Amino acid sequence: MTDYSTLLPKMLFGKELEKALTVLPVYSENVRQMETAERLLRLSDIYKIFIPNEMAAEIYCKLYSMASISLQKKGTIESVRLLNAVHHGIVEPYNEDGFQNDQYKGTATGMTSATCIGVSGIGKTTCIQAAISLLGNVMEVDEPYRKIIPVVTVSCPFNCSFRSLCSQILSKVDECLGTNYFQKSRKSTMNAEQVMQMVCQVSNLYIGVLVIDEIQMIVESKSGSQLYRMVLQLINSSNISVMMCGTPECIPFFSQNPQMARRTSGLQYDAMSYDGQFREFCRVVFSYQYVQNKAELTDGILEWMYEHSGAIPGSVTALVHDAQEIAILTGKEELGIATLNEAYERRMKMLHPYIIPNIRINKKYAKAVEKTAENINNNEAADFDSIDIPALVETAKKKEEDIVTFIGNYIPVRQVVL
Repeated sequence: MTDYSTLLPKMLFGKELEKALTVLPVYSENVRQMETAERLLRLSDIYKIFIPNEMAAEIYCKLYSMASISLQKKGTIESVRLLNAVHHGIVEPYNEDGFQNDQYKGTATGMTSATCIGVSGIGKTTCIQAAISLLGNVMEVDEPYRKIIPVVTVSCPFNCSFRSLCSQILSKVDECLGTNYFQKSRKSTMNAEQVMQMVCQVSNLYIGVLVIDEIQMIVESKSGSQLYRMVLQLINSSNISVMMCGTPECIPFFSQNPQMARRTSGLQYDAMSYDGQFREFCRVVFSYQYVQNKAELTDGILEWMYEHSGAIPGSVTALVHDAQEIAILTGKEELGIATLNEAYERRMKMLHPYIIPNIRINKKYAKAVEKTAENINNNEAADFDSIDIPALVETAKKKEEDIVTFIGNYIPVRQVVL
């Protein structure tokens, strides 16, 4: 019996894992002095940045463990028995209650299925792709000869058609191994049950872990339950591990009954906290500046970015990118609160209810930002650190003016709705 899990690369931890996962595009300060067209083209490098956090490390460890367990089962006597039984369609490896039949005991474990649930834009798919890159490419085994793909990634079909999902799996295998299973599955003589049987056999032979992304599609589709049952059959009949990745909308669906909840327990993530990891991510992204006038990342900008991005890394990256794009196109050439707010107002309007639903921007805020932008264009950048807030409050009281409105004439003001 061959233990195929030994073919996996060495499992990484700590600083070694962080270094392997980190992606930092090449950047030079000289780029800020290049032509406008060149800077706009290079600006897209911001989207290539990947700073690993705890979520990335956990996803890597989970995928590695799932792949290791799946590969350990390939080539065992139980696996061959299961392969033959599925081929002939004579035995179900699991009974109606979800427990293993005695003949196939040991062919599945608690690591056969798991979920990775998190809010949109937090970086789940990126972390999974980064983890997969560390698990190696197609493995070749000599005795008996076969090729094994550590991880295959597919997307949940928009209509939750299990036939479409089967086609994706077979296409991915063909792409990696040079086989033609997809074409065979398209024959008119192949019914749905036979296609499913083929997918189970192909998965048993060649796939370590199957990752199904965008699994939240099953919630609103009438075919969602059918697709989920197909995934369960795939887990039970193929001896592989399956990870389902999606947004929190699918949690109620997976919590319908104990059997379903048990098979879909796993990783769950919310938006980032205002801690060292968030600040480090912002520091790195903010350092990639393509505008002519370099700006420093202050505590005020950090807090603004946290509140106006919803603590979502994808939104932070979009804000910094779009703010610089606007600054370059308009000639402002400065990355600061003014251009960041302009990007937030002009480019992210549809996300406002989801990013900061409890915050309302004061009308004076926009005027103050415009005034600040004018000062910057006139080389009269406001020195916010030198502004005496208590003195402004006292002056507003003496003039019997609204304090918020009065201060808004000097610096950006944001009103928080309690």
